[in-house]
Amino acid sequence: MVNQDIVKYLEEGKRRGFSIQLLKRKLLEGGFQERDVDDAIGAMNVPQVVVSDKIDLFDKSQDDKYSNQPQTSMQQPSNQTQIVTKPLQGIQQKKEVDLSEKKSYVRNGTEGKWMKIGGILGIVTLLVLVVFVAINFLANEFLMNLIKNNLTVLILATVLVLVFSIYKYSFVVAGKRTNQGALVLGSWLSIISWVLYLALAVIAGLFVYEQAINFFSGTDDGGSYKIVFLILAILWVVALLLHVVGMILSSIGMTKAGRGIRFLNVAGIVNILVFICGLGFLAGIIIFDYNVLNAFSTTSAGLSGENSIMGTATIAIYSLIGLVALKAIAMIFEIVGLFDASRKFE
Repeated sequence: MVNQDIVKYLEEGKRRGFSIQLLKRKLLEGGFQERDVDDAIGAMNVPQVVVSDKIDLFDKSQDDKYSNQPQTSMQQPSNQTQIVTKPLQGIQQKKEVDLSEKKSYVRNGTEGKWMKIGGILGIVTLLVLVVFVAINFLANEFLMNLIKNNLTVLILATVLVLVFSIYKYSFVVAGKRTNQGALVLGSWLSIISWVLYLALAVIAGLFVYEQAINFFSGTDDGGSYKIVFLILAILWVVALLLHVVGMILSSIGMTKAGRGIRFLNVAGIVNILVFICGLGFLAGIIIFDYNVLNAFSTTSAGLSGENSIMGTATIAIYSLIGLVALKAIAMIFEIVGLFDASRKFE
């Protein structure tokens, strides 16, 4: 296919009275392929010319050679270099713009694919969450037997953390695309916290469990057990803080990113509600534990104390179900937002 920019450049130069040989030389010096230039010359029905490397177009002797020849009114030798260079610069600038647009298109396509993958994995995560809650209430015995196998738990936990990390990374991409640093940082903190959770769980399962058995059986004084347990407890607190900060930043970032990506602002608002309700649920658990301790410490509590404990436990269970349902709603809006973003940036 003939490059029309080269053709226009040749026609403009020829109209101004410049030779095809000179115009071809300038195009080759500008970085164009000789085959493209020859094709353009052929499309103009102009005889092919050979540009010799030995010809110096800026040599004064060349100007003297042609100065004695009659010139038409269209020829302007004194402005030759300026006129030839200006159209050539326009073509080069157009090539640079096209290359920039191509890079932007490739980058947008990659970002769109990441968001689509994140949306798909978000659906997987949501389904796993629903199935886990359902099994916990409908087939609790099956779940207990399943988690007794440490290898099974490790495999499932690793897969879930990997899926969730990729899901959260899609929000890192969305945050970069919408220039929302809070969403980027919050998503990274969430990923780090979940990876830290997994690592701590593995360490606890491999080392602490055996040391705890030895401690309670009396075969170990528990010195090393206490030290390891203290370190793990501190790391658990760090992971929890990272998770909380990441959730807050992600929620704020989503509400702002919703200006460019639909539904993310709704997801951010719902996530903030999840955080507030989570604090309320935590306070309820503390109150529940206090009631349990108070009931067992008071011998005269009797049936009323047991009823109080059962009532508090029922409220805690339904509160947990409501909290999970609210988080599921937030994830639905997150997933829809990712799919909407993938269509925009693909």
